[in-house]
Amino acid sequence: MTRADFEYMTMTDRLFLRRFYREAHRHSFDISLYNRLKNRLFIVHTDLARLRAPLSLSLPVPPHPFRCKISGEELSPLDLYRTTRHHAQ
Repeated sequence: MTRADFEYMTMTDRLFLRRFYREAHRHSFDISLYNRLKNRLFIVHTDLARLRAPLSLSLPVPPHPFRCKISGEELSPLDLYRTTRHHAQ
């Protein structure tokens, strides 16, 4: 058949692919479209897996809270916004 080593997995893969391409040709099946769709499906599945597991993305640590320089107490971003001067008014 071929000069490749005879192993069960390689032979079953080869036989599957030969039959797949033969049947695809017989039924006028567009294999390139099929492969493109399968690649897009893989990308969508990996994106969904990333969205479902956000901790495994190694996201950066959120910034430290704003602290008052005098008292050292924590300020909310709204307090910080209120205390800054807006010259565009």
